[in-house]
Amino acid sequence: DVVDLFNRIPNGTDVNITNGQLNIITAGGGATYVNPLGVADSYSTTGITADGNINISGGTLTLTNSGADGKAFSADNSIFVTGGTIGVTNSGASGKAFKADGNISFAGGNTTVNLSGATVLVPTGLGVDPSFPAGVRAIGSITVNSGSVSVTGTAAATGARGLSADGAINVNGGTTSVNVAGNGANYTNASGVADSYSAAAFSSDASITITGGSITTTSSGTGGKGLKSDGTITINANTTTPTVNLTTTGARFLTVGTDYNHPKTMVSNGAINISAGNVTCNSTDDGIHSDTSITISGGTITISAISATQGVGEGVEAPIINFSGGLTNINASNDGINPTYGLVNGGQNSDDNSQLNISGGIIISAGRDAIDSNGDITITGGTTIVCGPTAAPEEGIDYNGQFYMNGGYLISAGSNSTMTRGMDAASTQVSMFLKSTSQLAATSMLHIRNTAGTEMVTFKPKNNVYWYHFSSGSLAQNTQYQVYFGGSYAGGSFVGSSSGWGVYTGGTYSVVGAVLRTTFTTSAVTKINTITFA
Repeated sequence: DVVDLFNRIPNGTDVNITNGQLNIITAGGGATYVNPLGVADSYSTTGITADGNINISGGTLTLTNSGADGKAFSADNSIFVTGGTIGVTNSGASGKAFKADGNISFAGGNTTVNLSGATVLVPTGLGVDPSFPAGVRAIGSITVNSGSVSVTGTAAATGARGLSADGAINVNGGTTSVNVAGNGANYTNASGVADSYSAAAFSSDASITITGGSITTTSSGTGGKGLKSDGTITINANTTTPTVNLTTTGARFLTVGTDYNHPKTMVSNGAINISAGNVTCNSTDDGIHSDTSITISGGTITISAISATQGVGEGVEAPIINFSGGLTNINASNDGINPTYGLVNGGQNSDDNSQLNISGGIIISAGRDAIDSNGDITITGGTTIVCGPTAAPEEGIDYNGQFYMNGGYLISAGSNSTMTRGMDAASTQVSMFLKSTSQLAATSMLHIRNTAGTEMVTFKPKNNVYWYHFSSGSLAQNTQYQVYFGGSYAGGSFVGSSSGWGVYTGGTYSVVGAVLRTTFTTSAVTKINTITFA
């Protein structure tokens, strides 16, 4: 009697596991039934279930499920893991290792989950609703404070979620590792609209906050995501610096028309804020994307967004991008830094009011357009080191609105595209737009000094280039400068990419083997100087 079975345990009863060994194997699919209130309901196989909470503080637990929509642990309230060794293998379609209608938290223990069941498309409305396999699934929030949590989803686990919450996902410590390999797919949603899904290591409808611990994720299926939030993503520090390593290796796939589901290591509908931590993103498509804004004010962020598909691979992309601190190093196959609302196509007259604001930190960016703003660029501080491509029409710096150089340090190199422009005339800091009529080799350095021999910049580009943007608080109006190309540098320090391009400073530049390209005097009237040399 199904109804009797589901009413034997009083509501609110907890399950407490403190020690011992349990080995539970469940199989068989679920079914639908009519509950005592006369409402259609369903059930599925479950290893350990509670009408209240599940509390695990010790023991060795091994649970195996092969039933469709089966759960290893299922609680009507919350699940708390503070110790023990837990191993779950779930091969059932849409299976969940941990499922709670409330919250799930880990504050100790060693938890390992293996998923191999596929996503199930449940008919609803004018289409279907995907039911995903998941390692940890909470209707409330998921919190990892300590211990070890590892989730692996095989290629058969299409659309798998490592950690999935309708509420927040908070990681404050411990070690969290998620490896999902299932592909994404297209479907028609309940409203009858074409839609798509893909696997995600972390997926939250509210927010993802990381303040400590170590997180490693890999998504190798098509369209796979690392951290995915419908709300915000925040990475900062409490007592320890978090380490976050995110990797996507799959390809994009076409959803409808010209729209694709793209792999992204970090993606949010809301704001993304990074103020601390060691964050590494390696993507075969996009690195960090927000529909609202991205603010980096601290930490060490390394982004590789390299795609084999032309025009794909954005490093940092959002309508508003702010850099105020930290060290950010970006290498992208398309745009390194791309402020855009995504509403207009390129071109100098297509200003969509997006913003790139740099007030501090060190930013190193390389890409087909190393910086491509569909709106304005405003630099007031920090160090910005940029290298674009050799050939037009792509550029070192491309912008559709205005480019204000009001402080900080900037060196940029790129092609001789006719779209490339200098800084805006309203800029308040002395700046140079240097245009070589011949290609300058990546094997040599650009060196600018005043006639007293004081170094302004020594820069080695990533690629063969033609044109440069340069600005520094050390530059002055009505002052004579020399531009050398070639030579050598000894001592000092280097700020740039690990591949060897960037700025040399604090050492000694030798003109031996260099060519003096031009000597010129900056304007006494305007802050922006355009210099052309052979």
